[in-house]
Amino acid sequence: MKKFLLLVTLLFVGIGLVACSETDEVEYSDYTYLSLEMNPAVDFVLDAEENVLTLRFRNEEAEVIAAGLELVGKNYEEALHLYLNAAIDTGYIDTDRNDNAVMIQAGGKEDSVNNAFMVQVETKLQTFFQENAIGAVVLKNEEFDEEAKELVDTYDVTYGFAKMVLAYMEANEEAELATVIEMEPKDLMADFVTEANQYRDRYQNQVEAGAQAVKDELVEALQAKVQAHRQAVTDETATQPDMTGVKENYLENFETLQAQYRTRNQTRLQTAKDKVSDNAPMYFSVDINPSVDFIIDGNGYVLSYMLKNEEAEVVGAGLQLEGLHYQEALRLYLNAAVQTGYIDVERADNAVMIQNAGINQELENAFMNQTQTMMQNFFYENAIGAVVMEKHEIDPEIQALAEEYDISYGFAKLVLAYLATDETLVLEDVLLLTPKEIIDLLGIECEAHMNQYRNQVEAGAQAIKDELVEALQAKVQNHFNAVENGQKSQPDISGLKQMYLADYENMHAQYVNRNQLRLQEAKANQNNKAE
Repeated sequence: MKKFLLLVTLLFVGIGLVACSETDEVEYSDYTYLSLEMNPAVDFVLDAEENVLTLRFRNEEAEVIAAGLELVGKNYEEALHLYLNAAIDTGYIDTDRNDNAVMIQAGGKEDSVNNAFMVQVETKLQTFFQENAIGAVVLKNEEFDEEAKELVDTYDVTYGFAKMVLAYMEANEEAELATVIEMEPKDLMADFVTEANQYRDRYQNQVEAGAQAVKDELVEALQAKVQAHRQAVTDETATQPDMTGVKENYLENFETLQAQYRTRNQTRLQTAKDKVSDNAPMYFSVDINPSVDFIIDGNGYVLSYMLKNEEAEVVGAGLQLEGLHYQEALRLYLNAAVQTGYIDVERADNAVMIQNAGINQELENAFMNQTQTMMQNFFYENAIGAVVMEKHEIDPEIQALAEEYDISYGFAKLVLAYLATDETLVLEDVLLLTPKEIIDLLGIECEAHMNQYRNQVEAGAQAIKDELVEALQAKVQNHFNAVENGQKSQPDISGLKQMYLADYENMHAQYVNRNQLRLQEAKANQNNKAE
């Protein structure tokens, strides 16, 4: 079994003490920076009473461990205990091993305070592990962190300030080291607090639901083992493992142990994410005109959908898309759009816009790429001149919302779609919902819409669809025959996307006007037949 390494670096940086002459005055922060670093990695900001003011998770492992925990407002010791217990529940601290490790570094307003706080934190951690019969050794960050050591040697700063500089630059990629290293600790901390607050809001709105699902999978896999260990501790049958030589082993083989720990936990994390993804709902919209929103399950099957305008109601008439894999459903819908002329086989400037949202950014991006590739292949295989664009590339409302609240484009589209279902909804309230919560609510709306559509609208929409199909039947059939016979290939659509991006409103207006005239003509023909 590979060496297990939990390296949760506990770094406390009070103000980051820049080396200065005796006459220089450093502006210290009123806050304290406390970091559990490496894997999992989390940064805390503590107030003057050593309570958690705000926090920032620095990698996915930390986001998973902390999911569902209320750490803000807690005394740092209680927050650490909650976090470490969650690390035990998820296996990042392994109850079966005696070579777990916590790496700490402390800094404070003065060297004497730094040293006192280091002893305090070290004692609390050792006591926690002893009371819980966990085999873990407490190390010092400065013994291992080469990047921080280089800053210390180059700029003559303390390890505390060096680590805070590195964390700040990690959160602000555009920052330059030469500028940050010269900042006053007070200003550096103020900027970091602002960024941490923004991150925490973003995490709670976009990430936590997905992280909680992954955490639940990890906990479930280890529940029996961890529960048995804790019961043994309660029954006083579990004793502290022998830690002899563990620290010395870390000092000699740190990089190897670190790599083994990361590999082990990345594998566990990916397994849990795969299980969660299989059950995670997804939202995606297909738009230009006609417009439709789909809700699909984690395996890609359509749970429900909503036809967003009259054109979509006509295109979707007679289609039974629920229960189909989303790619099959999309092909049926796109074929219906071709049959009714909303995608014109004789034009090379058709366009379709898509946007999707899932429980996390990684799943969202993967699904967007998959959908975009599938649709481009559909158009290519059928020799249809059409370009696939992402909705946010064109829609200024999505762009503005994403930029203002620092959320993903998919989540912004999801929020706007839900707001459109009820004019009494408040944007600020909706932003506090998780993606899964909004998707579930939209699923209910879609279900109600489809029931109403089939009861009241579909028969009339089908009659109009029949008129449009009849008018275009020969043209469309000839096109597909030519494609099948190899007489027609994909039209040249080079530069088409750039044209839409440069002049979307005008091109879209022409498209909408053209199809509204065709729709009105079909409706008139249907009315004449009825008379």
